[in-house]
Amino acid sequence: LFALYQSVLADLLNKDLLIEQTLRRFEKYLLEVCGYGLLLDGEADSHEAIEADRLYFYHLEHGPGREKIAVDDIPVSGQTLLSFSADEALGPDQLQQTKRLMRAVLRHYLGDKPLASRALFEQQSS
Repeated sequence: LFALYQSVLADLLNKDLLIEQTLRRFEKYLLEVCGYGLLLDGEADSHEAIEADRLYFYHLEHGPGREKIAVDDIPVSGQTLLSFSADEALGPDQLQQTKRLMRAVLRHYLGDKPLASRALFEQQSS
């Protein structure tokens, strides 16, 4: 966890990296370290590989699927899931999708105690 934190702090100081991407990466790996890693490269039920050109719905505590089954399922493109899984650069739409996904997942696990990822950056900037 501390190595992850140190890596993120270094990334936040790198002006060539997008802040939003760095924060989403931190949140993803924080969940993984805590035992709540996200399934991003395969469908939850069928275990079929994610297809870049498909739309998926991320079911909390389950993973991505092709159909919406709950009100809180988060729509996300296959390309976003694959790029996020591989830590590749994300475009503006992908950043929005991962932000929605991570907010929902973190809210699910943390409840009313939100993760203040943005505050991490603001402290480093001052």
